[in-house]
Amino acid sequence: MQGNGQIIWRNGTRQPASFSFRTSRTAKDMCSGHLVANLSRADPLQFAFPIHLIQDDGDVVDLVIMGHRDDGAAFIGHLASPTHEQARNGSGIEDTRHDNRL
Repeated sequence: MQGNGQIIWRNGTRQPASFSFRTSRTAKDMCSGHLVANLSRADPLQFAFPIHLIQDDGDVVDLVIMGHRDDGAAFIGHLASPTHEQARNGSGIEDTRHDNRL
């Protein structure tokens, strides 16, 4: 599958992106692929946390970045079910911030 959408970073900001991914043969809700976006100004720490990709059709993919460059990133992901999660309008995204204090 390929198309356009928006990355939603951990801090809630959005960024346009194009993507291409394929689903797993054994786990239909898992995928792997590549996104194209200008990542040159992204804080590298952002890649240590899950990222949401909202496709233009409204479907959501929760991403874990496996490798990145200034112009894109490779990822593995989980295809989120919109019927089982809150509407992904920016404010309805579940909080992915972690308290890293020991």
